[in-house]
Amino acid sequence: MNLPTIAQFLRDAAFPDVATGAAYVRWSETTGRPEAVPEGVNGLLALARLGVRTDPTSSSWLQHDYNLHVWLVPREGDPVEFVGDSLGDIVRRVINATVRARVDRDEPLIRKMQSVEEKLFDIYRQPTESERYTGLRYAVFPLCAAVISEVS
Repeated sequence: MNLPTIAQFLRDAAFPDVATGAAYVRWSETTGRPEAVPEGVNGLLALARLGVRTDPTSSSWLQHDYNLHVWLVPREGDPVEFVGDSLGDIVRRVINATVRARVDRDEPLIRKMQSVEEKLFDIYRQPTESERYTGLRYAVFPLCAAVISEVS
């Protein structure tokens, strides 16, 4: 990894020249918006939480569990996590969403999504006292940030 070619490749991949940020998509015409999602423009955050535990027989880490967390960030109101059947439903609908050709940045919604994401990272990284005692720790990875609008 210290080779100049590899280091440059990693820098290029980690710090692209083009603008990055939330995906701007609209609900698919075939699947539409879930009933639990308010009409209009909403934010969606998806995070993966990976639990690792220290191996008592060595100095390595063992994968313990992993979870997918998807949150609706409405323009108005509190964020809501999708759980159970609604989690699978929202993932399938987002996979079928259409990328928007023209984007109208919604700065207040983006700022709210950033704030919610920061709070979720802090919450999901923290093990309980009993988990900490048993050597369990968590890594949290962002998977998706999307601004989703109605079908036009």
